[in-house]
Amino acid sequence: MDLKTGGATAWNPTSNGVCTALAVGWGNTYVAGTFSGIGFLSPRYGIAQLDTKFGAATSWNPNTTVGFSMFALGLGYGTAYLSGNFTTFAGQSRNGLVALDAFSGAVTNWNPDPEYGYVKCILATHGTIFLGGYFQSVLLAPHANLAGIYESPAGVGDLPGAAPGTMTVAPNPFRGDVTLRFALARPGPLHAAIYDPAGRLVRSLDDRLVTAGPHELRWDGRDAAGRAVRAGLYFARVDAGGEHLSARVLRMR
Repeated sequence: MDLKTGGATAWNPTSNGVCTALAVGWGNTYVAGTFSGIGFLSPRYGIAQLDTKFGAATSWNPNTTVGFSMFALGLGYGTAYLSGNFTTFAGQSRNGLVALDAFSGAVTNWNPDPEYGYVKCILATHGTIFLGGYFQSVLLAPHANLAGIYESPAGVGDLPGAAPGTMTVAPNPFRGDVTLRFALARPGPLHAAIYDPAGRLVRSLDDRLVTAGPHELRWDGRDAAGRAVRAGLYFARVDAGGEHLSARVLRMR
């Protein structure tokens, strides 16, 4: 609708089913629901990306499986978060909640795995995804019907070695130990440490000269005094060979 006049605009995508959620981002409108055709009845099953001028469906098409009902939709940092009555999505195990790359449509590693129910509403804000619905747990921890999940990859197993200039952390979130894997293009002095969200040093992990190539460090979830840190968000930082790498790490109880 036109905000000034209240009249209908030219945006008229036409859906053959119910639309349950809308979100706007990156120049497009994301729509979730129970439809099998939308955007001038282009084949789209429960989730679609539409242009904001006329409502035509774009080439973004992450779901090709008929029969799912989608409940809620939220947009985060380059990611579309979608809930529905599915147990798999695009061939990957996802229990009613999935994170999709907002540009390619690929399923990401983020997987908090809500159990015993459904997620009915999603709010993405400031790096946290808030969930509401009727469920009993996320990430195997008790959460009755409401939960806040960091946008860091959740429930990820071992990740492959990092490409030069990148760092991966796994598992993330973690309860015991977490492994930092990174690769350096050049040799040089290395400093690796864990910081809290306020930028305070929690633990230095390593200080030495290193070679170029892949490296791996482990953090046991303890501070410099050997005390287990509180559950929450931390930042792993590696400075070496002129490179500055960082990653968010979520500590669970």
